[in-house]
Amino acid sequence: MKRKMTFTMGAMVIAVLAGCAGKKDTRVFAQDKEYVPPSATAPWTIGGVYDKKDQSIAISVNGESVLRGRFPPYTPRLTAEGKYNELPVATLCKFSQGVIDKGGGGWQERLAEGIVSKATKAGGNTCDVTVDGQAAATLYF
Repeated sequence: MKRKMTFTMGAMVIAVLAGCAGKKDTRVFAQDKEYVPPSATAPWTIGGVYDKKDQSIAISVNGESVLRGRFPPYTPRLTAEGKYNELPVATLCKFSQGVIDKGGGGWQERLAEGIVSKATKAGGNTCDVTVDGQAAATLYF
């Protein structure tokens, strides 16, 4: 009985560890870019995160979340607005991969992504960030 209990406990521990190891991060981080606004004395660090699972974008300035947005279904473009230090911050994201279909890949998804890439003249996933109407950074995901 004791031996059977030890075996059962060991099996449960292995199952739990295997379940934890199977979870993968669905976020893609853009490389941070520096921007010096005309009225600032120090550069701002602009960063971004794209979550593949819920198809959302989060843009941050100096580590502070400034704006968030979520791609509508089957739509490769996203616009979002926010504020940082009382200045308007906006982004226009153009994605050619990962937002067309959530079906798990396949030739149909690749074909749709190819059509979107050609139509938008964008070969990747980018977000153009502006601060107070001025180009600040282009983030690549």
